Amino acid sequence: LRSGAGIFLLTEKLHVRASGVNGGNGYVRIRVADISPIVAIEPSTVEWTKEDVILTAIIESPGQGLPDACISWEQDENGDAVWTDNLTCTVSQNGTYTCRVRDTGGNIGAASVTVKNMDRLAPDGEIRLSTAEWTKEDIVLEVLGEDAAQTDRFGMSGLEDTAFLWGRQHTPGEIVWEQKESGDAAGDGGADSAGPEAWTAQTEHMAEANGLYLCRIRDRAGNVGEISCRVTGIDRTPPTVTCRKEQTWYEGNCEVRLEGTDLQPDGTPGCGLADRPYSTDGITYTDNPALTIVKEGPVTVWVKDRLGNARKVTFSFFYDRREPESGEKADDNREKDSDGGDGGSTIPPARVRPICRR
Repeated sequence: LRSGAGIFLLTEKLHVRASGVNGGNGYVRIRVADISPIVAIEPSTVEWTKEDVILTAIIESPGQGLPDACISWEQDENGDAVWTDNLTCTVSQNGTYTCRVRDTGGNIGAASVTVKNMDRLAPDGEIRLSTAEWTKEDIVLEVLGEDAAQTDRFGMSGLEDTAFLWGRQHTPGEIVWEQKESGDAAGDGGADSAGPEAWTAQTEHMAEANGLYLCRIRDRAGNVGEISCRVTGIDRTPPTVTCRKEQTWYEGNCEVRLEGTDLQPDGTPGCGLADRPYSTDGITYTDNPALTIVKEGPVTVWVKDRLGNARKVTFSFFYDRREPESGEKADDNREKDSDGGDGGSTIPPARVRPICRR
């Protein structure tokens, strides 16, 4: 029996209380001829999920008995119910879904459920660097992440408590994600690295070297987004220096030109040479690359970049030598007379390039 409020009563007998004109009470017994089926819908989960939700029809009362095709989850193009014997329905987006049940007497019961816990939209964000200038210090990376906004089809579950996972690409195709230390509880495994991944609530990460850094962001439904940034401003590598000399050196002073180069270990440019990059004592620096050599032997020089990274290099300088000319002895640089005495004449110095030895 359906009441005025649309409620089905699970009984064949209904007691109705009435009042007479004399204030007395009376009772009427009514027998119900038809009872419509009663159905309820139970979703597979009410928690946030990125998976399909399975709706199951729970028939609480069969009415006058159920035919084989007693369930309808959808309608055809004319709006008529499509009947089936399938008690479940898989839905892939949020919305209100209705299940109808019919009995052999043609009575139809219906129930509806609203699915609003489905979220298939990945979070997004950006990574900010603590500095955009050249530095010798670590750079702090800060992630600003947020879940995707709600749409007509999917909800917004919000970021997980431990929403962030940091990683670094060491070589193309090889990403190493932060891992939990030994003894920590196991985390969510990943395909890019072995071991439990260290998901964290911390929004900051220290970049200790240049390279490509990545951050994964996950929401409560399990959707994972991924963002990245490239750090290029860390320079802890001192410059290199070479010496160049085109003239020969036989005696006296020799002028040498220093040439400094500031490159990163991967060959990319560094922060650049300092305004005064060269020194012969490691204390006083000059912008003059010319160096005067006053005697043979080792000479130590320093070169530094704009951040103060300095390299100390020692070169060895020697007078030029030559091979003996025709008719001269190769094992002496003086002519000798017939009795073996010193003739007093010297072999002229050779004209060859000087030697710079580090």
